[in-house]
Amino acid sequence: MMRNKDYPLYELEEYESLSQMVCEKARTCPDKVAFQYMRGKKVQSITYRKYLEDVLAAGKYLSEHFDRRSHIAILGENSYPWLVVFMAAVMSGNVAVLLDKELDTAGLQDLLTRSNSQVCVYSESYSDVAKELDENLTVEFLLMEVLLQAQGIGNVDYTILDEWRSVNKKDLAALFYTSGTSGKSKGVMLSQENIMEDINFACKNFFLSGGTPAVLPFHHAFGLLTAVFAPFNYEHTVFINSSLKHIKRDLLEAKPQMMMLVPLFVESFYKTIWQTAKKQRAEWKLHLGIAFSNFLLRLGVDIRKTLFRAVLSAFGGRLEYIICGGAPLQEKYVQVFRSMGIEVLNGYGITECSPVVATNRNFYHRDGSVGQILKGSRVRIQNGEIQIHGKNVMLGYYQDGQATEDAFEEGWFKTGDLGYIDEDGFLYITGRAKNLIILSNGENVSPEELENLLLDYELVKEVLVYAENESITAEIYPDPESSFDDIQKGLQDILDSCNRRLPVYKRIQRLKIRQEEFPKTTTKKIKRW
Repeated sequence: MMRNKDYPLYELEEYESLSQMVCEKARTCPDKVAFQYMRGKKVQSITYRKYLEDVLAAGKYLSEHFDRRSHIAILGENSYPWLVVFMAAVMSGNVAVLLDKELDTAGLQDLLTRSNSQVCVYSESYSDVAKELDENLTVEFLLMEVLLQAQGIGNVDYTILDEWRSVNKKDLAALFYTSGTSGKSKGVMLSQENIMEDINFACKNFFLSGGTPAVLPFHHAFGLLTAVFAPFNYEHTVFINSSLKHIKRDLLEAKPQMMMLVPLFVESFYKTIWQTAKKQRAEWKLHLGIAFSNFLLRLGVDIRKTLFRAVLSAFGGRLEYIICGGAPLQEKYVQVFRSMGIEVLNGYGITECSPVVATNRNFYHRDGSVGQILKGSRVRIQNGEIQIHGKNVMLGYYQDGQATEDAFEEGWFKTGDLGYIDEDGFLYITGRAKNLIILSNGENVSPEELENLLLDYELVKEVLVYAENESITAEIYPDPESSFDDIQKGLQDILDSCNRRLPVYKRIQRLKIRQEEFPKTTTKKIKRW
């Protein structure tokens, strides 16, 4: 194992567009397995060549039935057909509009209207939703399975690639709608060049040497571009998880080397590990194993695969890395999983940057940071705010010139995130600019800093910190499985403990206790207001 120190970037072939990557992989590694998924009780395998052939067939249908530059919305659960439709829309010179399957009918109708979608390709499980939408919109609705069968998948016309070569890599290729914690979603316009630039350089920071499951929703940039098409670039198999209720089964089938997750998953896995130990009356054994593992690691001895064989087997037995993004993750999870033999590497991205900006590397990482900035991105800190310049930065917000103008400063994209870069080039996130609490005495307080302090305590399941009547307030949803008899007293003791470690102006003055979880976005981030 290499020491935790800087080393050269990994070398991979660079592509100019998603289309070029898909075509080249079908040529250079046609029989390698690109995707797997469960059909009934059997694993289905799709090679790189088969994927291109299916994309060509579906894309030919789109080309024959719709004008180029049509906006083609996609609605459905994670699936192989979903990936075929997405790539068929992009390669044929149309625009893929990615719909959040968790939205209600009104939300979907709003996005279909605002995106000017002419077509909506939907999976069979969303037939009822499509039927309801069809009654209120002029959009043409097309069943995903019908699209894939209509052209006769497997009857491949490679000549259509000549027609598609005129597709400009700089044109709008996909519309991703943000699901921020406040405000109305905006349509982020990404080109094939934006997307491929990010994949090219993300793959140079982190190297994948085995398969990975795709569990994050495809309508999000992290779930599609980073968790599907970056592994596709490595030429390793992506196992498509269609539903979280099947995740345990799929992990055992996929036996992944790496997973890309948001913090909610990491926290859930952590909780399951300890709950399992508790049921088996083996908590003491797990605590002892972690302490012993850390002691041996300090001596340069690594027996984690043996010590935690039972834990690792639940993930398929081969898991080495979890790349975590989408929201902050507490360091305690990183440290405990490392003790068990799984390195959790935090990264940082934003949809407007296609999406990855930085990530910790396989053998060069720093706890608390979101890693090394990608080679293709330039990052500056302007008045505490992280700003980004590069080919991975979006074309703008769809039909919202004012929001686009407001998002840039001298050509640099303003992320709205606060942070700093250390002397070794590691990026750190300290909060969101719009969440800052500005006190009457002029002091600025980051609520995220205080929230992370409170989340270190097991009694605190969820928390928001904000200003109310000039008082810093912590609103807490306590862990319903907590053994505390007096939750009010327990939470107050936690606040008092935290306050003793804080300067006076940062101290939390009010406590509110919630009886239910906070409302969340579809990416499971707490809505602030």
